[in-house]
Parts: sequence; C-alpha cells; structure tokens
Amino acid sequence: EISALRQDLPIKGFCGGFEDASTEEDSDGEGARLCTQCRLPLGERAYTAGSSGRRLVHGECMAQRMLHAMRDQEAVRRCADSEQKTRRRAEFGIGWAAGG
Repeated sequence: EISALRQDLPIKGFCGGFEDASTEEDSDGEGARLCTQCRLPLGERAYTAGSSGRRLVHGECMAQRMLHAMRDQEAVRRCADSEQKTRRRAEFGIGWAAGG
C-alpha cells in the first residue's frame, strides 16, 4: 500500500536528482522501488513529490523537502519586508543621518 500526499516543492541544492521513481533488484531478486531523493528502498508507505505523481519519497525525505521549501519562503518574505521597511523609512523621513 502506498499512500500519496501530493506536494510539488521545488528544492534547490539537495543532493541527488529528482528523476522518476526507479527500481532496483534486492537480494531476493524482487524489484524494490527507490526514494528519488535519498535513493534508498521505499517501505510500505511513500509520498509523491511532484505534480507527475511518479516521484516517490520516504516520510522523512518529504519532511526535509517541506522544511527546505518553508525556509526558502521565509527568506523571501523577510527580504520583501526589509525592502518595504527601507522604502517606508525613506518615504516618511524616519531615522537619522550622521552629517556635518
């Protein structure tokens, strides 16, 4: 049984490619699906990563992807807030300037 959680999170700088789910032959000669992030065999549960639904990852790998995406979003938000703050300070003449 593979439960699916549809989540398309762009990840930059993670090791390993994000090609479609692949299989490897295990010691019993059976095919084992591999996580597209860490390339380790998947167990009974996996999550889909990407809109195609063909990229399967472990729960821990999905958590890492989500954490990375949330950190990227937070960095973008902080940058936008900082730019807005700078514009407002200039617009309303807030702050001080050392001068002579």
